[in-house]
Amino acid sequence: MADIEHWFSAAHEQFRPSDLLEQAIEAERAGFDAVACSDHYQPWWEPGESGMAWVWLGSVAQATKRVPVGTAVTAPVYRYHPALVAQAWATLEEMYPGRTFLGIGSGESLN
Repeated sequence: MADIEHWFSAAHEQFRPSDLLEQAIEAERAGFDAVACSDHYQPWWEPGESGMAWVWLGSVAQATKRVPVGTAVTAPVYRYHPALVAQAWATLEEMYPGRTFLGIGSGESLN
């Protein structure tokens, strides 16, 4: 994935998951090199959205053909047990070899 230059960023706190799926499909058609998504538990403002990033990524990987997919930042300590993160990404990688990535960080105090 060293040649990735133009990423599409799917904002789960702003759009419904079904709308983001269509945006991701169009992003691949438009030539974006990867699709990343936010991974937040709740929206930042009202009215907002809060789709589950990991479920959505499986849908995106199935609906697209070539773009790598993953999270911009997942916080594997405060929100998720690290073993669950590993299991989720091992599953995605087995199903979509070479197309998954996982951004890991501490998260932030918004949620």
